[in-house]
Amino acid sequence: MKRRRRFLPWLRLLRLPNAFSTAGDLLAGCALAATSLPRFSVMAAGLAALALLYTGGMALNDWSDRERDRTLHPDRPLPAGEILPHHALAGAAVLLGLGFALVVWSLGNPPLPWRLGVAAGLLGAIVLYDLFGAERAIIGPIAMGLCRAQSMALGFLLAWGTAGITKNSVAAIAAYGLLVTGLTALSQHEAPTFSRGSARRWQSVLACGMTVLYLAPVLLFPGRVALLLPCGLILALWVLSPLRGARVSLTVKRGVFTLVLFDGLICLGSERPELAVVCVLLYAGIQGSARLISQRGS
Repeated sequence: MKRRRRFLPWLRLLRLPNAFSTAGDLLAGCALAATSLPRFSVMAAGLAALALLYTGGMALNDWSDRERDRTLHPDRPLPAGEILPHHALAGAAVLLGLGFALVVWSLGNPPLPWRLGVAAGLLGAIVLYDLFGAERAIIGPIAMGLCRAQSMALGFLLAWGTAGITKNSVAAIAAYGLLVTGLTALSQHEAPTFSRGSARRWQSVLACGMTVLYLAPVLLFPGRVALLLPCGLILALWVLSPLRGARVSLTVKRGVFTLVLFDGLICLGSERPELAVVCVLLYAGIQGSARLISQRGS
């Protein structure tokens, strides 16, 4: 019990349950690119790389926001004094460095400068959000959207070879990035920095745009409309319905946890629909692990 309490603040700092959602990004990218998956070692390296980058980014984000969180999220590990700031920063550096190296290794055969460029783009978007985007109305959402879009693109690059680059694959990755951008913009309304009227109007605009994006797989894969349309509508309603009661935090939490289900919609429309089942299982794992470590204030 003492050991569990000792590691619990770190699990909360790293948002470990949410890291499972990056596996859905990778699977969706692979599903868009090919009918066959990369070999096991490459897939494992890609999954580990994204998980390391995500958790490292969460630690860096909380380190950067530690003074702001004293007011907004005093129960998070850093403002609560459960983890020292320099320990969080060191942990972030190690995780991000390992994630960067694994991205470079997993990409395999292309020239090293190209692989370094892909890894640097992903790492750069993470650092941009963590250090400069949290309180910026434009930079923050765009940087986070780029992070998750590049996570899906990494899966595409790992499996690239049989399908080539298609309009649908590019559009699906772009739609996912825009969805995350909208969700991040919505999260900025969790803090009382806008007047009530302007906040409600902005939330309505974001909700409309995000509804369209949740239904994007229907347009991209019309052959599976009978499956994708009801699933997309249910997902959009589940995530966005709390906005009717101005419960922005609940909408954001549902949106983050269900990103892996959007990945599942993309898989469902692709040539590898069975991967959608894996995404649903990942969602169940996210929910179960979140309850286990009680992600308060996340």
